[in-house]
Amino acid sequence: SPGAAAEGRRMSAHKRRRRDQEHGIDIEDIAADPRPGMTAPCNIHFSADDSMIGYLLSKPGSRDQVLIVNTVDESGAVSSATPFVRQDFVHSDEETLSLEERLRRERTRSWGQGVTSFAWGSTTNIAVLQINGGVYVQRGIHGPLCQLVEADVDTDADLELEARAGRAQAGQGQGPVLDPKLSPDESALAFVRGAEVHVVRIDAGGEAAGPPVPVTTGASEELCVSHGLADFCAQEEMQRYDGYWWSPNSEFIAFQETNESAVPEFTIVHHRETAALAREVHRYPFTGGANPRVRLGVTPAFPGGRRPEPPVWLDL
Repeated sequence: SPGAAAEGRRMSAHKRRRRDQEHGIDIEDIAADPRPGMTAPCNIHFSADDSMIGYLLSKPGSRDQVLIVNTVDESGAVSSATPFVRQDFVHSDEETLSLEERLRRERTRSWGQGVTSFAWGSTTNIAVLQINGGVYVQRGIHGPLCQLVEADVDTDADLELEARAGRAQAGQGQGPVLDPKLSPDESALAFVRGAEVHVVRIDAGGEAAGPPVPVTTGASEELCVSHGLADFCAQEEMQRYDGYWWSPNSEFIAFQETNESAVPEFTIVHHRETAALAREVHRYPFTGGANPRVRLGVTPAFPGGRRPEPPVWLDL
């Protein structure tokens, strides 16, 4: 309609003025996400050898995060900020998030897109990054970026990213990739997908040395059982977002099993959302009601057979 076309032209002009910083704060800025002045570095960490400090940062008025690093020399002098990943790699298209991933980001107050998380290795300057749902590793500034686990949804943008990374898709399974963690010796990556913990080995070049392998089994949506994920109470009330942990020697993984079958369902309706996200159904532990039943198991990170080995359950 003519009105819609005029609105589109007006918004485009507004975005151009914002980009060029040629206007003050107006009503559209106030209604935008993120809010004016709310852009700040987050997830700030030194590398293992203290030679770099990395953090996620987006441009003013944008939620598209990139990993920025400053190098620190022996005298303590800090260099100017430099993007860790090639700028032409990280695209800024809107992400399609599953309900599970959206809720996890809300609980951790993570509103960005693009590079949504990163962590340094424990011994070298390798970084593990989650970009547009996929998981990548990179050694050093502008080093080769290698995809270890594919994103849940394949789009043209994802395929373009994979081509630029120089390798084919490496992951298996369905659902979002949650909580990726390098092993302490940096030889493998663990993550949660489909409510099970998976591990993928990493070769000397940073590539995936084979497909991801599940190291837990028995999770069931029907039975309300999950592995490797912190339960609602732990995340929302205790600020504990980890549901599994590597052993110091990188040989074992301790994980939380959560059984929410005794917790009643609670439905939240979003009348203005798309059909896929119009209803949120949660197992919500009301005051005075049942909490999830949890237990802690330990399992080998690299099972010898085709199936995960039975875990050892801790008597807590």
